Amino acid sequence: MKKIFILILCVFASSMLYSIEVGQKAPGLMVSQWIKNGPIELYRKKASKNTLKADYYVIFFFATWANVSQDVIEFVDGQTGVFKEANIKFVGISSENALRVKTYFDKYPNTKIYIGVDDHTKTSNEYLGGEDSIPKFFIFDKNKKLIWKGGPLEENRALLNIAGGTFDAQKQQEIEKLHEDIRTSIQSLDREAQLKKAEEIFKIDPTDRVAMDYKIDELIKKDKIDECVELIHEARKSAGSNNYLQFYLYNTELEIVMGLINEKGRRYIDDLAKSYYLTFQNSSTALNSMAFRLIQVVPFQITSLEQAIIMSAQAAKLEKEISPDSNDMGNYLQTEARCNYFIGKLDKAIESQKGAIACLKDKNEKDVATLALEYYQQAKVISDKTN
Repeated sequence: MKKIFILILCVFASSMLYSIEVGQKAPGLMVSQWIKNGPIELYRKKASKNTLKADYYVIFFFATWANVSQDVIEFVDGQTGVFKEANIKFVGISSENALRVKTYFDKYPNTKIYIGVDDHTKTSNEYLGGEDSIPKFFIFDKNKKLIWKGGPLEENRALLNIAGGTFDAQKQQEIEKLHEDIRTSIQSLDREAQLKKAEEIFKIDPTDRVAMDYKIDELIKKDKIDECVELIHEARKSAGSNNYLQFYLYNTELEIVMGLINEKGRRYIDDLAKSYYLTFQNSSTALNSMAFRLIQVVPFQITSLEQAIIMSAQAAKLEKEISPDSNDMGNYLQTEARCNYFIGKLDKAIESQKGAIACLKDKNEKDVATLALEYYQQAKVISDKTN
């Protein structure tokens, strides 16, 4: 995700030519064909059951021919996962040929994005005012009033704060201007100017992703890992109750401390995992995400398998109370199975994996899960023979 984030920062040129302004209502969607997850409409028509309802709407315009199209789609697709427990709907609109768009999205069979083909550019004209620089993003509240508009990098920052209840429009504008200054400095290879602007951003908002990345990179170059961790801890204090920012900060910290292949690294990861659990103990998505990351840490000696098991079990428990047969439940049970396999609880791993297969809906996912089950069963046979 960080690689995609930086690529978008480098290539996106901002523009302010829009036909709708902050505070105005969203124009309706004039779509000739829905490629994914449709049909939908923003405003209810007579006898219609397809009206989209959400606390926030993210409508973006893209083209499959654009150099960053794959990065942008994966970027938005990732956000549907991050914001799964928030009532946010993502709608992508392309003015291209329907067959071209459909072919392009064949590689995203499970996307949660609503993808539509513009009806002779009627929708893009309403939103963009004839300006053709894409991708462009618009965020609306539950009343379908525009809160923010801009490019993908800034959309991520804005949405994290909007969904987390910490959005400040004036602060957002100040930081966007500094981000633009950094883009200019990148093009001129002026590293000093980039660092200076990052420092200015950090004083305004110590949770800003761009500023954080610059400061961490500089500290890592000097092998100041402890200072990196302290920097993130201070940012977590600033993030407060915004769990979307907290999620990013915890994962950033894990990326750093897993590079310490020693006892200190093990302690850092264990403390991080315990703190993370307290923060996200009621979020099945967040718990499963961290549990899965913990069992992927290499070398495994520095990870916290105990916390991974606790998180995966809690994620499955929470999902069972809401939707015991869901595809998500299948994914959570797979994580739980993998955790139990790593600690040698093979019977439990087999039981959880069987439960996962029963929940998974996609044939390819079910086939892969079945292979994992066979692996656990083979491990159990070998274990029984050698005991």
